[in-house]
Amino acid sequence: MLDKIFSMFKEKTAPSKVPVDGKIHYKFKCGFIAWQEELNLQQDEELAKVLLNINIAYLNENSDIKSLLGLLMQEKILNKVLNIILISNDCSEVNYDLLKNSELEVVFKDFFSLNPTAMKLLKNTVGEAISKQKTLFT
Repeated sequence: MLDKIFSMFKEKTAPSKVPVDGKIHYKFKCGFIAWQEELNLQQDEELAKVLLNINIAYLNENSDIKSLLGLLMQEKILNKVLNIILISNDCSEVNYDLLKNSELEVVFKDFFSLNPTAMKLLKNTVGEAISKQKTLFT
């Protein structure tokens, strides 16, 4: 079942721009400047902590990147995830509320192209969450 759920992210994983030194740089319409690259261990751990707290019941085999974004918004953790995967010169947390939906979609497609192993992390995290839910309700 998890393979079906996450097959949605295997499509169109080509980056929006050619990475330079392994980084994709963004200048968002609202003026924010940031980049992303392959996650490091600290980012992996932070992302796993955040993802373990979401209700994945809304994802299914028909889900796509927009569904994932909707779920992250519903769970009110989209800004947290963006602050983990996007890097800016501003060391404090950035409020990404002004990003356009099309920009968010590009950032997440780029995320999966730069981090093909993130699929494994997501599968393991969601699988663990499903196991916990089953344990709670059995």
